[in-house]
Amino acid sequence: MQDIYPTKSIKIVFLILISISFIIGPASGNSYSNYLDQNQQTTASKLGYIDVTVQEVWNMCSDTANGITLPIDVRTNPEWLESRINTSYPEFPRHFILSSLQSEHELQTFLNKYNGTDIIVYCKSGGRSAIAAQILIDNNFNGTVYNMLGGITAWIDAGLPIKVGNIQPDQPSKPAGTTVCSIGKPYTFETRGTDIDTDALRYGWDWNGDHNIDYWTEYFESGKTIESTYSWTNPGEYNISVIAEDIVGDQSIYSSSLLIKVSTPPSNPTVNGPSKGKINEEQVFTISSSDADGDNVFYYIDWGDDTTTDWIGPYQESTLIDISHIWTEKATYAVRAKTKDINEIESDWTEFEIAMPKMPFDQKSAFKNILSMLNMILAEFHSNLPT
Repeated sequence: MQDIYPTKSIKIVFLILISISFIIGPASGNSYSNYLDQNQQTTASKLGYIDVTVQEVWNMCSDTANGITLPIDVRTNPEWLESRINTSYPEFPRHFILSSLQSEHELQTFLNKYNGTDIIVYCKSGGRSAIAAQILIDNNFNGTVYNMLGGITAWIDAGLPIKVGNIQPDQPSKPAGTTVCSIGKPYTFETRGTDIDTDALRYGWDWNGDHNIDYWTEYFESGKTIESTYSWTNPGEYNISVIAEDIVGDQSIYSSSLLIKVSTPPSNPTVNGPSKGKINEEQVFTISSSDADGDNVFYYIDWGDDTTTDWIGPYQESTLIDISHIWTEKATYAVRAKTKDINEIESDWTEFEIAMPKMPFDQKSAFKNILSMLNMILAEFHSNLPT
């Protein structure tokens, strides 16, 4: 297989020497701390990553005020499952076997997830993590790479906390949210999970009841209520549920399911009626709406004058319904109407305008006024005639 990590021969020899040194321990006559001191300054300047002690890692991962740095355990699966360093959310350890990558795809998977992040790589004694750090540097990892000297062995020797073994998370709470949804509209559901080991949890959502995970969240603190959003493309009934998975990879059982009914919304209402009228006179409109599911429907009207006709119905879908309103002031009003079906699924608004003219014309009254004015003029004319 072609080597996907191009390095010069001298660099390979150097990495092998580092690995052997960490495995067999410091040279005779030197203390472990002296060995670290002698190598502390070399890798950052020559190789691109930074060597740090276990105490420095603990300080980095104990306070998010100094930025968030993610520990990456690069050991094998059995080693990871057996024990791992214990740092708090959000700087808890992740697992990725970087030191023995077999393909460019595996490397790209890591880069897609963590590129641009500050990370700390660690292994059992420091050799494999140095190799992993160099792999990332050689492949232009866009983030600061720290190598934890001495690995988890030095971590334990320093009396720093670890987690041993693992217990699966508790069953998450039943999803909470609306039970009636409209096709194509996003709806938010929430759940909550806890982990006896206080590990961070991610949640796998089954949106259609087949017990296959359709969506994984990011990791959250144990005990935190989390939200996820989903929309359906087909009508029907769906049992949604969720599982929790801890950082080790152990999963809970599925939560209790929540039954969701997904319905097609009724059509926007069609409204026919006058576009202008007279104040204090009843204006009559005809309204109708169809529903693909054949459900009965209700109508809601906002008359644009701070009054509404609350939901009226139910009516058989596609039936013509007469509804009236009286406006009391001269103006042009923006009227809105919408429909909902018996499952509480609403349409969008239908909007139109109606004008109550500022100078309404009353033919009979106008004629009377003209006659009155003519009579006044004639009377004045006659009074001014010479006697």
